[in-house]
Amino acid sequence: MRSNLFERRWGPADPLTQVWTARREVRAASSDATGGFDAGRVCVPPAGARAGTSQRDVPTAGWGRNCLTAVLLTLASSVPVNRAAADGLVPEGSVPAGVSVETLLRESDRSRGGDAPGMVFESVVTAWKGGKPGKNYSLRIEADRNNSLVTFLKPEYSKGTKLLVQGRNMWFLSSDVKRPVPISPRQRLLGEASNGDIATINYTRDYAGTLTGQCEVNGKSCYVLELKARGNDVSYDRIIYYVSKEDKLGLKADYFTGSGKHFKTASLEYENRLEDHGRSIPFVSRMEIQDEVTKGEKTILTYANPESRAIAPTRFDKSTLLTE
Repeated sequence: MRSNLFERRWGPADPLTQVWTARREVRAASSDATGGFDAGRVCVPPAGARAGTSQRDVPTAGWGRNCLTAVLLTLASSVPVNRAAADGLVPEGSVPAGVSVETLLRESDRSRGGDAPGMVFESVVTAWKGGKPGKNYSLRIEADRNNSLVTFLKPEYSKGTKLLVQGRNMWFLSSDVKRPVPISPRQRLLGEASNGDIATINYTRDYAGTLTGQCEVNGKSCYVLELKARGNDVSYDRIIYYVSKEDKLGLKADYFTGSGKHFKTASLEYENRLEDHGRSIPFVSRMEIQDEVTKGEKTILTYANPESRAIAPTRFDKSTLLTE
């Protein structure tokens, strides 16, 4: 019944018809796991070898070398490592003392619409495939520190549909439904963009961060943060986040599943300016999300007209929104 309802609303080819099945895609992607090295299996003497048999006694087996390799690999796997560094994502570099991860996240959040008392901006989401732009949505986003309201403006058939975020909870609202429908921020909206990608972000609230190193991104010196989700109700399980030292902007994000699979990468630009209580700060103007599994597919989000504005709490009331 729900699937038919969404198909009538969005059309059979639209990814939003997948709103009830996309959760299964995320869970499937999150279930990838690599097998461990089985030292017990390798360290079994070859058939016919008696106790105390050496490699010289069984010259064709290579058993001694295999067993030694197995033991060394097993010991190595038990040594704690920096996961981000092990993935090859964090270049070597000393981590300076006195740098606050929370401060870095809070300042970078502000330039992406998070941690703001009230603001409004517009966005266009476009899916690209085979080097050509495809379907797109035009959106209006209203937000305060804990809530976001995404209203669809175009295309015409989607006009007036809304996504409401209250804390870490998200709902779909439309004239086709009698009550708000709970959805996951991980569900795919369009192309590589999830529901959570189009709302304002609040990494300070949603992730526990660790400063793991330093590197350069597009010629800019950055701190490298490893972010781990505080719960299952956020867009990504783990993020390697690159925040510029000079202006505290998030320039790049590598997204991982719970099993450690790198499946998306985002690059961000900040050509907009936001006037906030007499202060002008950079604001995100473009985010490009690359699919690391299916190469060549990407989704581009552009942002325009950011404005600081007080928003009444009733603007995020589910019952009121359903009557609009």
